[in-house]
Amino acid sequence: MKKLIHLLTAFILLAMIACSSDDESSSSITGESILKMNIDGTHWEADSHIVIGQSETEGMYNFTFTGRNSSFNGAVSSISAIFSVSEDITSGTYELSGSGAGVTITGINGGTYMGGWITSTTFTIQITEVSGSGANKKFKGAFAGTLKGASSDDTIIVTNGEFSTF
Repeated sequence: MKKLIHLLTAFILLAMIACSSDDESSSSITGESILKMNIDGTHWEADSHIVIGQSETEGMYNFTFTGRNSSFNGAVSSISAIFSVSEDITSGTYELSGSGAGVTITGINGGTYMGGWITSTTFTIQITEVSGSGANKKFKGAFAGTLKGASSDDTIIVTNGEFSTF
């Protein structure tokens, strides 16, 4: 339970970063970081607050990415994803189905959409390249899946997701 609380706290913190005021600047952005996807066939790309990385808490390795788009379909929108494993994050395919793993997209169609274990939807992150170690670790990969909105028939499909810190 303690691990779940830590993961949810990290997930909420990332969501708050992604939804912070337009007047704030972010030191998390590097010129090389990208985070983009298609949402129901429409291109979305983070233009600020991009964070892609790994942390370790109580023997668990947490991978996360988050980013914000300030004008997707005329509104501010963001994505945050997180999962944890018991060994260092390496190249591979990760299904967001375990406890504490999930993805949230806000500001789409006026609502919030969630995926992963909490909504029993399928969301996959594939890490294709890993380089470096510690705070200098870089990641590249892809993601896709289905997220649910407030009602059971309110869903969005994420395709062609891509992230990179290279």
